[in-house]
Amino acid sequence: LDDPSKEQIVEVIKEVGVCDTCNGGGSLVEGFKADLTAIVVDSQRNETAGAGPVISVTEVMANLPADVGDDTGMDTGTDTGVEQEPTGSEDCATEVPTTMTFEEVPISLTYSLVRDEENGWFFAGEVAYEGQGWVGFAISQDGTMPGSIAIIGLPDDPVGTTNPGKYDMPSRTPPILAEQQTLFNSNIEQNATHTVLTFWKLLKEVNEADHVIWPIGDNPFLVAAGSSNELGYHAHRHSFTLTLGCEAANEETTADEEVDVTPGVDVTPVFAVGDEIEVEGFVMDNFCIERGTLLDAPSIVTLEQPNLHSLHCLLDVPQCVESNFEILLDPMPGETMYQRG
Repeated sequence: LDDPSKEQIVEVIKEVGVCDTCNGGGSLVEGFKADLTAIVVDSQRNETAGAGPVISVTEVMANLPADVGDDTGMDTGTDTGVEQEPTGSEDCATEVPTTMTFEEVPISLTYSLVRDEENGWFFAGEVAYEGQGWVGFAISQDGTMPGSIAIIGLPDDPVGTTNPGKYDMPSRTPPILAEQQTLFNSNIEQNATHTVLTFWKLLKEVNEADHVIWPIGDNPFLVAAGSSNELGYHAHRHSFTLTLGCEAANEETTADEEVDVTPGVDVTPVFAVGDEIEVEGFVMDNFCIERGTLLDAPSIVTLEQPNLHSLHCLLDVPQCVESNFEILLDPMPGETMYQRG
């Protein structure tokens, strides 16, 4: 960020945050995320440092955590991956969330098909288990668990790229964490009565031709939950067929090549001076980036958990506030480190 942009962002943070120099009306303590509109003023200056272009901000809005809950009283939203409202054709009935309950198990599934401009169509799922234990959702070929791809959330483990994670489910062996971790907006949350798994899964992906979620037609799925938070044999499992009917998603899914979100693919955009861009990410000071860990929480790697960076550190500590600011973008699919924008 150039200096005027930094000053502009600081004023917004002071309005919404809690720090020594804040205005006193905000409640955000850590992890300031912003939506920016900006003009590229230097496309090369920071490349040697692994950072993106220098930008001059024309508009900044605080991207505050949303209180997205359900009747369990838990927040089922996350800051990872795509964060967009469902869009697409009006004839796609499954854009409206639908909830299914199963008499056989104390598990419910709320689902919809949602479209992201950049990545295409997703199956957005929320699996709620009335109990405490790991929670899973599987895309099957024949209604059985062996050979399926499962999405499993482990409540005792930190939420990150692999939790909730995608697992290969071979026959007669424990689940194997899949090499391709491509979930968006995933989370696992637990309270005294419920455990809730949420995720967005692309309908069609590279190397998963046998596990496409078909927007029109029958899809064999399974839901499951464990007797404890440690991954093991399920206490509850139910297989079912879900028939979707989204013509808009079907046209794109059948016409396009499989979406390649394989880790390691270089999709870094190339910008020119004068380009207008829109950016969403966490605001971080260069001092904490260069030292590798947060100054106010030295056990936390800066580029792994910028959401834990206190606004006090960002705006009150001289080493931090006197350094430049950068925007950290969400990790690439399959990665854990945020990107220097």
